[in-house]
Amino acid sequence: MRSDSQRMISNVVLSTLHKFSSTLFGFLNFLLLVRMLSKSDFGIWSIFLFGITAFEFSKSSLIKNAHIHLLISSTKKDVPAIAGSSLLINSLCSLFFILFILVGGESLSSWLNMSTVLSKMLIAYIPGIILLIFFSHYEAVQQSNNNFKNCFTANIFRQISFFIPLIYFYYFNQSPSLIALVYFFTIANAVGLFVLWLLSLKYIITRIRVSFKIIATIFSYGGFLMAGNVLSQLTFNVDQILVSRMISVNYVGYYGIASRVMNTLDIPMNGAAEAMFPSYSKAFLENDSILIKKYLERAIGSLLAIITPISLILFLFSEQIINVIAGKEYMDADVILKIYLLVIIINIFKHQSSNTLLSLGKTKLHFTINAVETLIFIGAAYLFILSNGLLGAAIARILIAISSLIFWIILMKRYLHVSIRNILIYFLKFFPSTYQLLKNK
Repeated sequence: MRSDSQRMISNVVLSTLHKFSSTLFGFLNFLLLVRMLSKSDFGIWSIFLFGITAFEFSKSSLIKNAHIHLLISSTKKDVPAIAGSSLLINSLCSLFFILFILVGGESLSSWLNMSTVLSKMLIAYIPGIILLIFFSHYEAVQQSNNNFKNCFTANIFRQISFFIPLIYFYYFNQSPSLIALVYFFTIANAVGLFVLWLLSLKYIITRIRVSFKIIATIFSYGGFLMAGNVLSQLTFNVDQILVSRMISVNYVGYYGIASRVMNTLDIPMNGAAEAMFPSYSKAFLENDSILIKKYLERAIGSLLAIITPISLILFLFSEQIINVIAGKEYMDADVILKIYLLVIIINIFKHQSSNTLLSLGKTKLHFTINAVETLIFIGAAYLFILSNGLLGAAIARILIAISSLIFWIILMKRYLHVSIRNILIYFLKFFPSTYQLLKNK
């Protein structure tokens, strides 16, 4: 029987592999689409992906973490009410998003200088949104039972199902329409849902019920978390939105390249944060702030040791990377990529501290911080784009990242007495400790 420590390590690995596979296939899709689509179509596709991904991520942040938190702190008799209530909220969120597409999609598409193309893509994707209601529900059920393997498997099938048509079009030197890409994306969702449903049969509860008390608890716990993550997604992608609005959709791809690289390096950060959330929550329920502090310092130090050298190597070879992944016509993205690589290193402390703050139950504070940071960044990006053109958003991002780092250090010292010295010790000891661990095995 595996110990809690072994289970935690296994979950971290599986969650990280999940994030890695999603980012890897996203990167491979990017490599093919940037060569098959025009700059304009590629920009529109990037904005479409941002919209649907931001929605799913935000919806998941409302439901999934609250679902896990409730199961940890509740008895077995509450499980049907937790499952039914979370599924109802899941469905209502998706319904509101669909209504937004139908009512405001065309206006949004026009505002972003995309005519009606984006709105038609979003309407075509409505079946995909409905499928993801059940996919995300089963995913939450799996992770609530500490099973990350089945989520990883289902997502692999989902990603491969979208990748295969792209290989076909690329091999035969054809360019798919944007609407066709949306249909392929929906089919991939259906494949992933079917696989996850098969793997979730033993966890599925046939009799579920709705509890308004639990619904209120989910919104109380996850409401600010969802709003905060909406703002986080907006902050991460607002550069592409403003470039499309203020300059041209043809230049969205330049920031898309930098975002893809950032997503790749975010894998260990997101994987560690997601897999350790149950452990953080358990430590919080046991009022063990010392253990939470230790988790945070170790996570930041270890991630700095992993990501810093990779980022610096990519920084030195940024031109070659752009040439490989996008081609010489996107070489103007070099400076943007270099700036974003530095931002990745700076944001490690903020990223892990932000998730720790959530585990402490301070979702309202998390939302407030994100709201202020988002507003400042949007204003700064707007002003810098006006004065510096294409590079404006990148300049704003690194300035905000530095300011944010200082703020989060002060905040974590206040709540957990986090030690920068301990983080540096974990940073310096990471590779020697890892080598010794592997050697002993």
